[in-house]
Amino acid sequence: MSDWAAANDRALIVELLVPASPADLTALGGAAASYDATLRPEHTVQVIEYLQDHGVTPALWEVEGLDRPGDALAVAAVAKRGGRTADCIVLGRHANHDHHLDHWLKVAAPVPGFTGFAIGRSIWWDALHAHLHHRSTVGGTRRRIASIYSDFVRYFLDARDGTLPVQDTPETL
Repeated sequence: MSDWAAANDRALIVELLVPASPADLTALGGAAASYDATLRPEHTVQVIEYLQDHGVTPALWEVEGLDRPGDALAVAAVAKRGGRTADCIVLGRHANHDHHLDHWLKVAAPVPGFTGFAIGRSIWWDALHAHLHHRSTVGGTRRRIASIYSDFVRYFLDARDGTLPVQDTPETL
C-alpha cells in the first residue's frame, strides 16, 4: 500500500490502535487506564518501528491520545525515524471533551510532528444522536457540530502556540 500511495501521489494514513493484551491487563491488575498511561505509549513506538521496518511509510500516523509530553515526543520522533517525513495526529477514541480530549490535545499540540487531530465521534456523536431522536433540527445539528469542531481547533492551536488560559487545578487552589 505504501508503494502504491507513493507511485500514485497519494498520502497514506495509518490509524494505529494499540489495545492491551490480556498479559498487559494482568500485569496491571486489569486496569485499562493504567495500560493507556504506562504501557501503550511504549507499545505504540514499538509498533511504528515494526511497521516502518516492514515497509509501511505513511504520511500520517493517527495515534491514540497520550497522557505525557515525553510520550508524545517519543512517538513523533519514531514517526520521523531515519529521515522519514511522517507526522502524527491525535485520535479521540470517542473520549469525552472535558477530560481526556482536552488533555491529549494539550499534550500533543506543542510537540513538533503532531499536526492535528481525528476526533470525529467526539465532535458529532451527541449532536447526531439528538437529531436522530428528534431533539434537534438539521440546522441546529449543523451549528452544534460546527461549534464543537471550531472549539477543538481553537484549543489545539492555543495549546500548540502556548496560549491556553491558565486553569485552576486542585493543586493550585
